[in-house]
Amino acid sequence: MIALAFTGERRDVPIDLVDDPALASRSEMDDEKMIELVASIRAVGIIQPIALVARGDRFEVVAGHRRAVAARRVGLPMIPATVYPPNHPALRIIQAHENGRREDVNPVDEAFWFAELFETECGQDIDRLAGLVGENVSYVDSRLQLLELDDATRDALRAGAIKIGVARELMKITDLHYRNYFLAHAIKSGATVAVVCAWVLDWRNTHGAAHPAPPAPSEPAIVGSGATYDPMRCAICGKSDPRYLPETISVHQHCRLAILEPMLRAAANGGE
Repeated sequence: MIALAFTGERRDVPIDLVDDPALASRSEMDDEKMIELVASIRAVGIIQPIALVARGDRFEVVAGHRRAVAARRVGLPMIPATVYPPNHPALRIIQAHENGRREDVNPVDEAFWFAELFETECGQDIDRLAGLVGENVSYVDSRLQLLELDDATRDALRAGAIKIGVARELMKITDLHYRNYFLAHAIKSGATVAVVCAWVLDWRNTHGAAHPAPPAPSEPAIVGSGATYDPMRCAICGKSDPRYLPETISVHQHCRLAILEPMLRAAANGGE
C-alpha cells in the first residue's frame, strides 16, 4: 500500500483547549439532533474521534464540530481526537469533506487519505471507511483503485492534466510503453474518456494478448513517413483529428511497400 503520511496523532485532548473552527461548516445546529447526540455521548461516549489542528498550545476543530459542542454539554474533560500539525496534507481534504466540497479535493490525494484511514482507523473494513468519510462504498472503492495507477498516470491525474475516467481507461493498457505513449497523447490533445476508450479498444484489437509484443511506441506508424505514431493520425490524409477514430486494417508489408505507399505519395503530390 502506498502512503504519503496522511495520518495524524491519535490522542485525548482536554476539551478546554479545543476551539471552534474559524469558519464553521454549520452556522446553526439542529436542536433535536444535538439532543440526540448528547444522549448518545452520555451513553456510549465518543466513538469517532474529531480532527484537530494544533495552534500553538491550543487546538482548532477541523472536523467533528458537533461532537465537540456535544462533548462540552455533556461535561467531558477530554475528547478523543486525531491531531494534525498546521499545513498537514490531509487538512484540506478533511475540511472539504466536512463542508461538502469534495469536488475541490484532488482525487489522488483523497485516495491516499482514504488508504491511510483504511489501514489505521478502519481495520481494512471498507464499509467502516465509507461511514467514516461520509461516502458510499462504491465512491470509496473507486478512489482506492487510483492507488493502482502507475507513477506517470497518477502524476498526470494529480496535476489535472487528465481526468479520472481517462486515467482508469489508460490503466487497461497493460503494456507500459504503449500506456505512456497514449498518456502523452491524452495530455496533449485533452482527450475525453470516450476517445481514450476507443484508443484502448484499438490497442486491444491490434496488440492484445494474442498478438506479438508491441514495438517501441516511437516507431513510425508508416515506414518512410518520418512521423511518430499518433493513434488519431489517418494513414490516407495524414491528418490527426481526435474527433474521428481511425480503423485498424491488416496489410502485408510487401503490399504496403509496393502498393499503398506509392499511392499515398502520388496522392500527396497531386496525383503525379
